[in-house]
Amino acid sequence: MCMTSKAARKTPPQRRHNRRMTRPMNDRGQGRKPLPPDQKTRPYSVRLTDARIAKLKLLGSEWLNKAIDKAKERPPSPKV
Repeated sequence: MCMTSKAARKTPPQRRHNRRMTRPMNDRGQGRKPLPPDQKTRPYSVRLTDARIAKLKLLGSEWLNKAIDKAKERPPSPKV
């Protein structure tokens, strides 16, 4: 009877399949879904003091969105 060590009896590692993908990556339904056109946002620059920047970071963008939505629009001022 032949005695073999555990290392010798170990099964070889399974090979990975080397197949081409059958569908493109973006067809898997993964990732964040796109927003509807009326909810898409765009970047916009505003000049603020350091204190106001810190306060805005503390309050967050959700607070800013609510404050803008809640604010009343002013009529345009007459040009002189």
